[in-house]
Amino acid sequence: MKPHPQWLAESEALEWATKFFREYADGIKKQGSWALTKRVVSTAELTADDGLIEKLRNAALFKGDMTAIKLLCDMAAERIKKGKALSGALQKFAHHFLRHPFMKWQLADGAMVVGEKIKSKPGPMWGELLFRDQAIFIAMSHIVENWGFAATRSKHQRERGTCAALIVQQAIENGAALRVGEDTISGIWDSNIENHPASEKIPEIKWDQSRG
Repeated sequence: MKPHPQWLAESEALEWATKFFREYADGIKKQGSWALTKRVVSTAELTADDGLIEKLRNAALFKGDMTAIKLLCDMAAERIKKGKALSGALQKFAHHFLRHPFMKWQLADGAMVVGEKIKSKPGPMWGELLFRDQAIFIAMSHIVENWGFAATRSKHQRERGTCAALIVQQAIENGAALRVGEDTISGIWDSNIENHPASEKIPEIKWDQSRG
């Protein structure tokens, strides 16, 4: 009996995504992601509109993320040692952090206002999930574009049909031995797709796009 075309599409997409996550398994797990984050951040071009440094700054100042604070402090120290000026988001971080170290900040009427002292808490830090989340978004983008599945589905649709988030959930467990909930994967998609308006084509994926 010949499989239904949608079954074929789902099987192909799952096979591709499983291979994708198997290839990048070490980098998307916590320890590997942290090492990659540190390497990328340490070599980033520090400009005023640098997105990566800006994300780190926000995580450090507004969320009190100790990983982000350590990365930014290490980067600032290295640039000072080499006689290079701090610029962009790194300069903004240093300005606030040195005035009020290990304090959270918040916005009030558009102005930065110092808040409570940072408290240590359990759970993953910013850098530990960065490459996992990027890999999930790239895989979902590829599945949506090449096999035509919807990216996510509402909770009342979960008894029938499939979507890229569900395929990725199965693939990341098969390929990288990571368990990530469908709601988490859908949230990663929603938070990243804002940078790719519906009127624009999702950027071409540079990693291996082979289906088989």
